[in-house]
Amino acid sequence: MWRRLFLVIGFAVISAGASADDAAEQFVKVFQMYCVEPRGKADLIDKLVNIGGWVALPADMVAAGASPDAVNSRGFELQRSGATYMLNYSDSGGCAILTKGPAAQAVQDVVQDVYKISGISVSKEGFQAMKMLRFSPESWYAGAMIIIGYIPGGDVTVVNLAFVPKYRVDRIR
Repeated sequence: MWRRLFLVIGFAVISAGASADDAAEQFVKVFQMYCVEPRGKADLIDKLVNIGGWVALPADMVAAGASPDAVNSRGFELQRSGATYMLNYSDSGGCAILTKGPAAQAVQDVVQDVYKISGISVSKEGFQAMKMLRFSPESWYAGAMIIIGYIPGGDVTVVNLAFVPKYRVDRIR
């Protein structure tokens, strides 16, 4: 789900108005509120989206961003503080948010400041890279994972953050 969401929506025109560090902090705050706190549970995200001012994305964009096993995928867009965020989640669990502006390393630095992370692994496929960050065992989110997707060295800085809840991580191991 996250790879395709990143690739399909990543080429959309998205605006960003804050400095890189401010943009990274704001992005992680939005990610925290809509993906991490509800632990990727669609019913909770639905409630937050309804009160948060998100606008539904067209069905074809949602379908393109969904993983093959996703059930009832949803996609939304939010404009806040000069930035645009795109959100994708489904009843299958997990949640991803994409934005343009902050550098992947700045986002990773903020994520590591906010959460207890026990390990990082990097994967590269073609022109895209992903960093998988595991929550430490003493973390409130132990067993879950955050994935940072980005295109290294490109002219356009688009970053995707995905929250993979423990029950989804266990299924892919």
